Amino acid sequence: MRKSDFLDQLRLEVGLAYDYAVDKEDFFKKVLNKLYEMVNKRCNITVYIPLEDGNLSRRYVLGKAEEFGVGFTGLCTLNTSVLLNKNNEQAIISPIFENGSLTYVICINIITESYRLSKQDMEFVNELVRFIGAKCATFPNSELEE
Repeated sequence: MRKSDFLDQLRLEVGLAYDYAVDKEDFFKKVLNKLYEMVNKRCNITVYIPLEDGNLSRRYVLGKAEEFGVGFTGLCTLNTSVLLNKNNEQAIISPIFENGSLTYVICINIITESYRLSKQDMEFVNELVRFIGAKCATFPNSELEE
């Protein structure tokens, strides 16, 4: 499958996740599980929530909890995704904002042997987190549980 076809299919699945979600947590987990499933579980996805003291707390993990990239999560307050590459490791760190406030940080780790992340992937992730933030804001307030 070509990358553009794969990303289009993922967009469709994310839209369906919203259509069938019963609340914010259900929507969020459906999106992340679908992403994890569609990449054949060849990545690790960790979700963090910001704490009042400025630190982040790990809330949800698919795969193995990775530490690579966690030191850069503070950049997410700038409302931008970050792509990190070091040796054989890659991470995309993306903030999710709801109504102007940082509510989640998603960290997607993948080794370069499995897949090399590109600019097209970054654009997709930015589109995805904007969609998640906008749709999460339509649900009543609830926190993502582990």
